[in-house]
Amino acid sequence: MRAALTHSPVARAFAVGLLGLSMACAGATTAAAEDHGPTPATASAYQHLLDRFDANHDGLVQTGELRALLQERLGAADANHNGVITPEELHSFGVARRAARFAAADKNGDGKLEPSDVGAVRWDYIKVADVDGDGVVTLDEIERAVGAGTLHGLSAAEVFQLLDRNHDGVIDLTRAPARERALLNPADTNHDSKVTLDELKTYRVAVGRD
Repeated sequence: MRAALTHSPVARAFAVGLLGLSMACAGATTAAAEDHGPTPATASAYQHLLDRFDANHDGLVQTGELRALLQERLGAADANHNGVITPEELHSFGVARRAARFAAADKNGDGKLEPSDVGAVRWDYIKVADVDGDGVVTLDEIERAVGAGTLHGLSAAEVFQLLDRNHDGVIDLTRAPARERALLNPADTNHDSKVTLDELKTYRVAVGRD
């Protein structure tokens, strides 16, 4: 399943920020979500990692087998520092990353995200988790949506469609918000301050997203 990582808890770590946004919690607080343990999405993500990076075919995801960029992103998932990432560790890593991003976005600390907290593009993505239709999303709703598979990572084409705001066929980094620009800069391989769909696809493959 070549695109499974895009639909994983780790991808959610990528996906809520569209490209793997890594935001610190910085003192923000939010209600903890109920954790029901590894989900089918975790299993899909783990199998994807095995399919792509299990060089010695031992059925284990070893950090040393991952590409350098993916090691940087996923190394912290190896909680006991034994060089192996288990499905349980991968799940816990995704839960912690989502909680940190949620807290960073929850500006008033009320444990709820609404459109004014995250902006129109991101809200359009996460609103699928608002199952009770009250116009806000809690961390528990996000976790339930991830577990159910209704909230998952975006494909390269979907990300591109969202970020190509004037629909001219490129993402103009000179007009992008600073955080978005920082995330997309590595994809700009010809350094023209623009990212094409092909560049975005190539970058996502390089970091193990697709």
